[in-house]
Amino acid sequence: MKNRDESIQEASKAFAAKKREIRAKQAALDERARFLEQEVNNNKELDARTAIADRGMGKLRLVQQAELAQQVEMQDEVEVGTDG
Repeated sequence: MKNRDESIQEASKAFAAKKREIRAKQAALDERARFLEQEVNNNKELDARTAIADRGMGKLRLVQQAELAQQVEMQDEVEVGTDG
């Protein structure tokens, strides 16, 4: 009877230890899941900002090309005016 009680008590302690271990691992997994979710949200926000910046750069490139073309045209007019 005593052996059985000791075995039950040892099994109970082992079970409690494993349960604590599982809770600790679950807490670590939960923390990693929260971190992952936060990083995914950060990536979405950065992707949106990058897209906005890309559109802005595209518009600026068009403006620069138009101004460069206008500058070349004006320079050609000045050169024609000085030749004649």
